[in-house]
Amino acid sequence: MLSPNPPFPALFLSSLSFPTHAVCLAFFSEAQFPSAPMPALKTLNIEAGLPTVDEARRRLLDELRQAKQSGVIAVKIIHGYGSTGKGGALRGALRTSLLRRKKEGLVTRVIFGEKWNVFEEDARYAIERCPELRHDRDLNCSNEGITIAVLL
Repeated sequence: MLSPNPPFPALFLSSLSFPTHAVCLAFFSEAQFPSAPMPALKTLNIEAGLPTVDEARRRLLDELRQAKQSGVIAVKIIHGYGSTGKGGALRGALRTSLLRRKKEGLVTRVIFGEKWNVFEEDARYAIERCPELRHDRDLNCSNEGITIAVLL
């Protein structure tokens, strides 16, 4: 029998017609029960919207920081090859920026699309850390319009 002044509201509420699990979850913070796990792989289409080089660099840096903070293991960056056929300014600038982020420690590995194949040590490392990458459609295709950044 419940006392008229229960020591814990959950005991009182659980005797009502509410589902017990709904009542218990109210006593825990969002950090203890996250809504959904963050995916291990994130795809970032930088070339969408045709940004300037500076806009693309800023967006890349912001997205990498956010992804690392969220626990993402790898980011596939779609930067395009460049409309000139010689590898556009965006591609070169973002690759340089990614190599700089590696030196700073934000990323651990940078794999250019032409090296994104199972015969490359860095690619095998990335796949080992993030098994979702095994199913990437650009794996073994020498796509110079993408780069893989491993964060962990």
